[in-house]
Amino acid sequence: EEIDRAVYTWFIALRQQGIPLSGPIIQAQAEAFAKQIYGEECTFKASHGWFWRWQRRHGISSQRIYGEAETRPSEIEPVVVYPEQPKLPMSDGGYGDEQIYKPDRKST
Repeated sequence: EEIDRAVYTWFIALRQQGIPLSGPIIQAQAEAFAKQIYGEECTFKASHGWFWRWQRRHGISSQRIYGEAETRPSEIEPVVVYPEQPKLPMSDGGYGDEQIYKPDRKST
């Protein structure tokens, strides 16, 4: 569907810039794209069901992002985050000297 592709392309572009997006923002953008694609008389409604199916089709989960209150004080909806690639462990284990337990192996 054209709306689905347009929303997904828009979503990826904004998430790559680190911009958090809530469900209502994505739904509003989907309705705006529908009007652009099919005209002002388009009756497409980006319902909660549409949004839920859109997330499932693209493997997107809703997660809350903390520490951004100063940029979005009124944001109360979960923020949608595109799944990231898993981070590979560091070759040295990623632990500092103070994090490694070294028992004293002296025999008595």
